[in-house]
Amino acid sequence: MYLALHEKDPCLQWFNGEEGVLYVAVGADGAPFDKDDTATAYLVSFLNLLQRVQSCNDNHLLLGANCEEDHTLMKSYTNHLREEMEEVEGKHLTTERGKQAVFKFELIPSDLKSKRTTGGTIGGPEATWQPWDYTKRLIMAERVEKLKTKLRDPMGKQRNEVTKIIAQNKSRQEFVPPLGMYVDLLKAEPLHNTNNAWQSWFLTALAIVMHYTHQNLLKSATAVSDLHVPDSSPLLAFLKCPKDTLKCGRLYKAFLRWFSEKQKKGISFSYRFTGLESKYFCWEFGTLIQELLKIPTLLKGHVLKLHTLSFIGVKLRDAVSIYSRVEGREAKHVKLVKYVENTCNARKSLRWWTVFRHDFVCMVWLREKDPYSIAYRCENRNISDSYIPKRVRDCDDRFCHCGLPKTTTANQGCEICTSDLMKYIKQTVASGKIPAELRQFHQNYS
Repeated sequence: MYLALHEKDPCLQWFNGEEGVLYVAVGADGAPFDKDDTATAYLVSFLNLLQRVQSCNDNHLLLGANCEEDHTLMKSYTNHLREEMEEVEGKHLTTERGKQAVFKFELIPSDLKSKRTTGGTIGGPEATWQPWDYTKRLIMAERVEKLKTKLRDPMGKQRNEVTKIIAQNKSRQEFVPPLGMYVDLLKAEPLHNTNNAWQSWFLTALAIVMHYTHQNLLKSATAVSDLHVPDSSPLLAFLKCPKDTLKCGRLYKAFLRWFSEKQKKGISFSYRFTGLESKYFCWEFGTLIQELLKIPTLLKGHVLKLHTLSFIGVKLRDAVSIYSRVEGREAKHVKLVKYVENTCNARKSLRWWTVFRHDFVCMVWLREKDPYSIAYRCENRNISDSYIPKRVRDCDDRFCHCGLPKTTTANQGCEICTSDLMKYIKQTVASGKIPAELRQFHQNYS
């Protein structure tokens, strides 16, 4: 299809001058259709489309299943897919219209769960990750398999013996990778890295505000609304930011549920950030810092920590704007859900037939009939897709690079970014050494 479209409206980039060579990205991810439902979709796209590879319209459905991505059937399909990839890669193929094409598999975007499943590794501390040599993977998997044959219950009561031998060999490998040698193409998705980073950032800020919330009120309150004394509860002012300024309603409601149901049980708050929360935090993280700095009893150590969080927020946002966009695969999952929602009486057992039919008609058949139905050279990106807030992207002189309003006394930046503390933090990062002034500040108030 793309080769035919390329003749009418050039949309493919030939890398290294290799015309007809298509670089393929293929990967699986969970695609839930409902809150308590589980499903998995395998998607395929072509890197030759450049930025269009981020579009849900150019991520095509390869497989859909009503199970999680680590299910035995999904592992079996991954093994089958690997055989098909080996069969077609590097061969000169001819399409029905006489076009020559060669497929090269270049990228398998995955989240950490999918990486473990398709890579044949066990879960655990990600700090133990290393670039595994494929031969060593096979040797380790063979050792583990031999040990399992000697044990009566290797996946149950004797599971610790299996993990012990893996740890002793400083490995995470348990099975032969279903993807085979293609396992080296696995790459963590930028969107998940972004979400995890902002999730950690928010939990750090939340820990600070919880520290300054009256502990007796926390013990007696059954809902956040019970913290009605402003001087005793900076938490209320803090929570207005995610709710009203950042428009993160799901995050706000999740915290309310946790506070009412789990806070007194000693269960820590947890919330899995999505791309939407990450984007809104990139736009307005400074307002959270600004609100926390208003706490009258704030210790100097926490002042330093908040300035550091502000510095991290700016660097994270700028990095995200370079390496990440609103993921096409995530957007594709939303479109799959809409296919089912807009189909009358779509039974769960038949929903993937419905999805595949809709996807083929919309993404292939209609496009072949009207090649110009989708613009492949988009001049103006949607503002809502950018991680840089509009006021910063437009270089508005009224705002600092972090997104907060500049001070009236100087036009260099906001009060946080122009402070001495921020200057010392930047010096520390640049030199790798803590300046004497920052050491003195820490010693005086630690």
